[in-house]
Amino acid sequence: MTGGAVRVEPARSADLAAIRGLLGAAELPTQHLEDGSARLFVARGAGATPGELLGCAGLERHGAAGLLRSLAVREGARGQGVGRALVERVVAEARAAGAAEVVLLTMGASPFFEALGFEPARREAVDPALLDSWEFRLHECVPAQLLRRQLAAGPDPSI
Repeated sequence: MTGGAVRVEPARSADLAAIRGLLGAAELPTQHLEDGSARLFVARGAGATPGELLGCAGLERHGAAGLLRSLAVREGARGQGVGRALVERVVAEARAAGAAEVVLLTMGASPFFEALGFEPARREAVDPALLDSWEFRLHECVPAQLLRRQLAAGPDPSI
């Protein structure tokens, strides 16, 4: 990214190949992108061409919780607020949908998420519906750290 505003918007079907590429480069799972279980968002820079993405993230609803999944930022766009913008959009969408919390699994990005208000949690402490999600059942996700962010009712004060 060479500067300018980051625009976060719902993904379009034409974005799926680029989303798969971002997730593959980040070694993140690509299952269930097209089955409607996740609402996908993409980040674009000013003047971006169609299919040119800076990053992506997804939101799944499981019981009272929103599951933040598939957060990936293109290598050249890291450290410029793209990941933060995507996370805050997912949190705002989860809040608007009435979720009580947003939960995620991470293998090494805990400090990034903790700076955005997420806290470590035990799997037993989250909505049981999350434990039935495919992400929580993936063998690769068993050692992942679980983080959660409680959501207050009403408009997001951080936006």
